[in-house]
Amino acid sequence: MKTKKNLFLAAFLTILLTSLAFPVLAQSTLAESTPTTVTPTTVEEQNGWQNITSNTITILFPKDGRKPMFFWWYKNETDKIYVVKYQGLIEFLTFDVPFYIRRYMAFGETIRERLRERFIGLKEQMLAAWIRNRLMALHIFYGLHSPILNFQICNWTLTGPENVTKDEKSYLSFNFTLTEAPPNFEFAEGNIIIRCRFYYTDATENVDNLYNYTVKAGELKMDFIINQWEWNIDKIRPLLTALEEYGITVPKGKAGLALG
Repeated sequence: MKTKKNLFLAAFLTILLTSLAFPVLAQSTLAESTPTTVTPTTVEEQNGWQNITSNTITILFPKDGRKPMFFWWYKNETDKIYVVKYQGLIEFLTFDVPFYIRRYMAFGETIRERLRERFIGLKEQMLAAWIRNRLMALHIFYGLHSPILNFQICNWTLTGPENVTKDEKSYLSFNFTLTEAPPNFEFAEGNIIIRCRFYYTDATENVDNLYNYTVKAGELKMDFIINQWEWNIDKIRPLLTALEEYGITVPKGKAGLALG
């Protein structure tokens, strides 16, 4: 994953769902009885949805471009349906240290109010107005985008599913890639991917030679990947540089993303 150094929240999120259920939902009897292998799935498409079925579970997800979501149920518990939906990304920033004391969404108006409150003071109205006007110019000329990327209004392309056998591991592989985004989020197109693997066998995976983790047969692993992101905090650097001419030094800010 490629991100800039001002990232303070992980933009690469790995979700490992035991038997496709969060630990609070998974029953111990199911976890204990998870087989070391599962039979290869059958894959069917119907009315814009992809259906994959194994000997233990059925998984349903969209194929028609809508936001990624997953529905699943177990063969022995068809009366219970579990759901995971990806809602979107929220960009946060802060000029405070440590960042967790005060962070906020990267709206232009919020940035202005925070700078005035934290570094300028309420009495310096002329300078506050100058900041407001400068932020408006930045929004127009530098493409300050909304801090909220709503996946509902994006288009997603599904690649796969296909069976893969590699290094004694066997799994069903498929990816969701964001291919169309709203204006000012064109940089995200092709750069946000949800990589999914449904494992037929137990497997050990390695992450950049940093650590290993084990995936059990019958588990679905999802990797949320962001290859590129344009940060609003980088776009307001000219404003922060200009403030130094007035003797106002703003600490180097930090930014990050939250996945909903």
